[in-house]
Amino acid sequence: MRPACKVGLLGLLVALGAARAWAEATPAQDLPMVPDLAFHEEQSEAAPAFKAEEYPVYETPATLGFAQTGTQSFGPAAGWSDQPTGALTGVTVFCSAGHGWSADGSSWVLQRPLLLDMVEDHGNVDQLNYLVRYLHNAGATVVPFRPVGYQTAEVVLDNDDPGVTFSGVWTDNTSAPQYYENGQTLSGVAYRWATADTAGTATARYAPAIPATGFYPVYAWTPDGTDRVRQAYDVTHSGGTTRVLVDHRLVGKGWVWLGNYHFEEGADGYVEISSASPDTGVVIADAIRFGNGMGDLVGVGPNTVSGYSREEEASRYWAESEAGLNAVGLPSAIWDCCPSDISDNVGTAARWGAAMNRQDVNDDRWRRIYLDLHTNAAGCNPPPCGAKGTIALVHDNLKTTHQVQYATILGDKVEADMLQLSGSFEYPWAARSNPYSGDYGSISTANNGNEFESTLLEVAFHDNIEDTANLLNPTVRAAVARSTVNAMIMFLSGLPGSTIPLVFPPEPPDGIMAIAESATSVRLSWQVPVSGGPYGDAPTAYKLYRSANGYGFDNGMEVGDVTSILLNGLSPGDTLYLRVTAVNTGGESMPSETLAVRPASLGSPRVLIVNGFDRVSRLTAPRQTIPAGVMRRPIIERTNTRNYAIQHAEALAAAGLSFDSTSDERAEDETVPLANYEAVIWILGTEGVEAPALTTTEQALLTSYLNAGGGLFITGSEIGADLDDQNRGRVFFETMLGGDFLANDSGSKRANGITGTVFAGLPAFYFGASDASPYEVGLPDAINPQPGAVTAMRYVGRIPHSAGIQFDTGAYRAITIGFPFELILEPSDRLFVMRRAMAWLIGIPVGDFDGDGDVDLDDFALLQRCLTGPDSPQTDLACQATLLDDDTDVDADDLMILWQCFNGAGLLPDPRCVE
Repeated sequence: MRPACKVGLLGLLVALGAARAWAEATPAQDLPMVPDLAFHEEQSEAAPAFKAEEYPVYETPATLGFAQTGTQSFGPAAGWSDQPTGALTGVTVFCSAGHGWSADGSSWVLQRPLLLDMVEDHGNVDQLNYLVRYLHNAGATVVPFRPVGYQTAEVVLDNDDPGVTFSGVWTDNTSAPQYYENGQTLSGVAYRWATADTAGTATARYAPAIPATGFYPVYAWTPDGTDRVRQAYDVTHSGGTTRVLVDHRLVGKGWVWLGNYHFEEGADGYVEISSASPDTGVVIADAIRFGNGMGDLVGVGPNTVSGYSREEEASRYWAESEAGLNAVGLPSAIWDCCPSDISDNVGTAARWGAAMNRQDVNDDRWRRIYLDLHTNAAGCNPPPCGAKGTIALVHDNLKTTHQVQYATILGDKVEADMLQLSGSFEYPWAARSNPYSGDYGSISTANNGNEFESTLLEVAFHDNIEDTANLLNPTVRAAVARSTVNAMIMFLSGLPGSTIPLVFPPEPPDGIMAIAESATSVRLSWQVPVSGGPYGDAPTAYKLYRSANGYGFDNGMEVGDVTSILLNGLSPGDTLYLRVTAVNTGGESMPSETLAVRPASLGSPRVLIVNGFDRVSRLTAPRQTIPAGVMRRPIIERTNTRNYAIQHAEALAAAGLSFDSTSDERAEDETVPLANYEAVIWILGTEGVEAPALTTTEQALLTSYLNAGGGLFITGSEIGADLDDQNRGRVFFETMLGGDFLANDSGSKRANGITGTVFAGLPAFYFGASDASPYEVGLPDAINPQPGAVTAMRYVGRIPHSAGIQFDTGAYRAITIGFPFELILEPSDRLFVMRRAMAWLIGIPVGDFDGDGDVDLDDFALLQRCLTGPDSPQTDLACQATLLDDDTDVDADDLMILWQCFNGAGLLPDPRCVE
């Protein structure tokens, strides 16, 4: 092991001068070096020195017969891009995540062991997924060297593949030295090019057949050149079309990540490369990638594919597949330099970054930067070890120009922020001397040619119990990513000639609520986010985003420095999904939680959806089984995306009901009075354990609401364990909800309805039982009814515990379920549960499909449209409410029930039809 050296803060002071008083940064304490500290993560093992001649000569303008003229501009182009503009606009960030599945000997192996529920190889790519999102929102052009987005499906389209169509004037290039060729089909056309203009007269549309609805990372591959421009990529997804600009004068010959987008199954989504540009030059149509795929390279030694996703494999396989087998002209030394695949991987990302980086058009040092993400190990035997904390690394001999300053700022900033946030973590962070030096190949100029500043961040120690617990928490991973980006802004803003503003992107707004003020208007309100210290800077404005499905959003509308806005011109019966971000010159925040609203007609019953699910914990992070055992992954997408109003809103809308929604904070402070609603749906998810499932204030508000005759539908997997078993609200649970905690784990993820109850006729269904589930629920509660309450739903399994109860006191009604409603797998089952629950709580007439309080010709028209005939199942979600006799078809039996309850527009319903 090479001795570590502590570098002082002189470089930091030189880089930043007096630009910003970093008052919040607690100075790193000098800690003794752990004797067996094993900084072997990226030791350079016989890696060849970087040789510029190994890389083919850049294309020149003459290659395309086009001469570059005029003054060139770089960085922000106002009005040209939908990507957030921020401090890092115009900066290319090359970023990698260490290790991954590798072919070694006769098998595929992980480079680090399973310790304390964590494997570093996976934790690094999880950290990368947080980092790229924060970078994107700060305006950066992002190049990840392990795939991001958690999408194992893939569709790759080259310019000469089926599914790619052109309009306008395009010219074939048949002589380019470097380009993407999907599967090396060698059609003779390297790529196509068009002259850039301001009107976008030429387009190339890449229309994939998306195999399944979901989120897909989208990447662009384009050869760089001196005659290139800030090129427009228009991504059409389920929420609209989003334009991202990439400056291919500065970067090319690899996958540039354009963002993650929601696509519906089929061919409705696409990417268009447009000739529209603020610059003079040419645009290139080469290749577009949707998703990441499974590893498909046969490892030398194992003689098999890994069987794992490309995301989980080491970056050298991503490079060999994409820059080698599916590209032309890139040197194999990028991914194949050394005696073993594991040694190859040390510098693969740095070498590919050097190949992608272009300096002859603009060599501003601050326009490109590199970061390698890792966690550390002290290497004690046996673990766990005592070493804790964060460090960034420098090479002892082959440093990039400002590597010491970069590592110092990054390591100290992340450490200082985590120390300030320690009170909100499971365990306190620790201070550590920073940076450390050694023979680290991934940040060596032998691999990156000193083309950009480079460092390696060791976030914390994965062989320390406390550090690992924190590393498995998605909240901590997000905080590290935020601090990393802020540190990059600090460092780059201090480099010579930099025009980067020393402003950090803000935090997301909190306390959001969406309330219909009329049948055609909705008021959206939010609270100013926290700022300063370990957080972002204060916002100067906010952006409102809309969606028709809750997953794909439009590009947002800036609404100024306000915390409330009235949206007019809406249609009764249309569901609108909303979220808000905060913006400043540093960039844009992550989005707020997603809310849903469906304006009601005058006199229609109103339902309030309250999102009380805020919990993010390592204990609820998803689990993954590998040969060594079961590990956890700090993936926020499978822990808590704060958008579970969607499943409730879909079911309510299909049942014909109108609704508002709010965060629980705005219900708790009574900004949104519960008394305004005939029924309240309270989402608890896995809320509990670290904090109460319901605060004492919330319990008191719900008690008052129920005693006044309200109706409550509340679901969550910790509701009984937290309120009753842990006595955080036993009186409320037992007397107001009529529940009696039985067990913290029902042992089943399947349930059915009970005859004679609100859920009679509900066949057995699954919840939280597959990868299609929004998140895992490890311990669904078994809850028995108190006297006066009734078991309405029961778990299916060896011991059929009670899963849900209904409680009718004569003064109010409540339904409590011991697992989250949003995890019910099938939309038709969710609709059945919601429709029955709301009918029992509110008294909706049977056959009142549009929720206006009567059964009339409008309802008859829907049933008529949904008729299938006997034994022909009706699968359209919009027609599920018309299944009145609870079989699977819509036929004469359903028509007869509707006829029996038909009363006409505006008339009171038959009392026999109300429940």
